[in-house]
Amino acid sequence: RGTGGRLTGAATAQTEAPVRGRSPFRRRHSIDGLDAGDSSVPCRRKIFGHTEEHVNRRTALTAVVAGVAVLVLAGVALSFKLRGERHVALAYIGDGGASTGAFHEGINFAAVQRAPLVVIVEHNAYAYSTPTSRQTAVERLAAKAKAYGVPAETVDGNDVLAVYAVARRAVARARGGEGVTLIEVVTYRRKGHAEHDDQRYQPKEELERWAQNDPIDRYVARLKAEGWADVNELEAIDGRVAAELDAAAAQAEQEPAPAPEGALGGVYASDPASRFPLPASPARG
Repeated sequence: RGTGGRLTGAATAQTEAPVRGRSPFRRRHSIDGLDAGDSSVPCRRKIFGHTEEHVNRRTALTAVVAGVAVLVLAGVALSFKLRGERHVALAYIGDGGASTGAFHEGINFAAVQRAPLVVIVEHNAYAYSTPTSRQTAVERLAAKAKAYGVPAETVDGNDVLAVYAVARRAVARARGGEGVTLIEVVTYRRKGHAEHDDQRYQPKEELERWAQNDPIDRYVARLKAEGWADVNELEAIDGRVAAELDAAAAQAEQEPAPAPEGALGGVYASDPASRFPLPASPARG
């Protein structure tokens, strides 16, 4: 709720999409709001520390990292096109990421190749501690798309259903062979960039103002107002989510640390541990 971009923008539209009977955590990464069915053979991978799932042949691949995500996902999107698959790649970056060279190279390459890529830029007011106005001269980040000949939309990133509609249009364009779309979701990062960030650069009044615009609060209010859910249903959802979070945290705390020899797995064609064995750990006693 307080993590700003992580619970707003297109990620929120996925997490909170009104699809009953599915885990909210799976929805966030498998974009169930845009796919057509359950996973028959789920496949989890890691992309810069963020998981995703393949669901049939309609799933979007997602990544959340700096501007380099656009460059990597541009290549992934092109591979979908070359294989004639219906996958769409979605790259999530912040406003600071949109000022990196990798962002520009990636979106330009994907635009030229008409790759099925959607770039979601979370305009959350700060690139770590740097205000957006100090790292880019444009007022609307969507304006950057024009230089690459791709369409763009700006949307209220704290309006779940509005973001869902924009994301759905962009994915439909990509699947229809129309190439790249850039989506600017206007939101705010209400928590620090990481645990070590004390947020001294964010005015208290600004934080309080944006707290009144919480995307989940707004979505819950809309669900009630439209009669789509009642208080009992929403409390049951909160209870299930809390239980799933507690179970996941407990499982993570009980898992052993990864073995050092696995650090280079997936980097080389052959297992590096067999060619460069690690020295034996000193005996403890």
